Amino acid sequence: MTVVALTVFVFAIPGEAEAQRPKKKARNRVKQADKLYNQRRYQEALQKYAEAIRISPLYPKAHFFKGYSHYRLGQYPDAIEELNLARSQGYPELDVVSVRMEAYLQNKNYQEALEDADRAIRLSPGTAYYHTFLGRMKILANDYGGAVDALGRAIELGERSAEVHYFLAVAHGANGDYLEQGKSAEEAIRKGTAAAGNAWYLVADSQARSKRYEDAVQSYKNAINAYRRDIETNRVTSDTEQNLYQSYIGLADVYRNLNRFDDAIETAKGGLSLRPNDGNLHISLAWYYSLDGEMASAIAAGLTATEL
Repeated sequence: MTVVALTVFVFAIPGEAEAQRPKKKARNRVKQADKLYNQRRYQEALQKYAEAIRISPLYPKAHFFKGYSHYRLGQYPDAIEELNLARSQGYPELDVVSVRMEAYLQNKNYQEALEDADRAIRLSPGTAYYHTFLGRMKILANDYGGAVDALGRAIELGERSAEVHYFLAVAHGANGDYLEQGKSAEEAIRKGTAAAGNAWYLVADSQARSKRYEDAVQSYKNAINAYRRDIETNRVTSDTEQNLYQSYIGLADVYRNLNRFDDAIETAKGGLSLRPNDGNLHISLAWYYSLDGEMASAIAAGLTATEL
């Protein structure tokens, strides 16, 4: 009976494996899809992966790369769904979470993205990028101390991108460490961060808080120029106008601290060119005019503020 049972078991394995193996027609579709994917023809690749899945629904690789194609096309909910299917069918966890965490981030599922980053680090603790990504997620979760730790670990592991230093500057600032905020932002600028305006703003803010006013003047000007370039080249984000406005406010206040009231007035007017009905900025302008001895203009600015 034992011999018969073992014989049945041994012969059953190949049959079961063959039943679960994708059909040849599906495998051919995936080969075509892979070629299209490598050519960055993601929409066409997606269609071929879908055809393969219709032929052989149990096909983890097809689900994974169909999900990746959705991600490349900015179709994040569909990407997440396919990546989940790939994982449920046994596709390697690290491969899945490496893409899925990015899809979660783009889909604003921040907690899920953070959890996937934790999984990625558990599976590959020496990969610097996963620590960088975790740091970004911890900033979004308002865990600034955790973000500093994660981003610092990424740098220890050899992360060389400018952006890890930029995010570290953000985390330091949110954690109240303005000196380190400035140092990290300067390093991000030195390495060529894409967020040049924001980085210069963080440098200027650090310098102003340290009463290095002359340095802060130039850094705020650099921030303003960077934001202006972004606007001129149509590379704005949802925060560009707000950050440009804040730079004008910061620069005007630095000029006030330097007793350069004419410059403070002109800078405040620059802010009003963005937001002419900002009552608080008219109040600041009234203050600067008053300090400069221009009482009529101070009264006019104050009246405008009360009207607003």
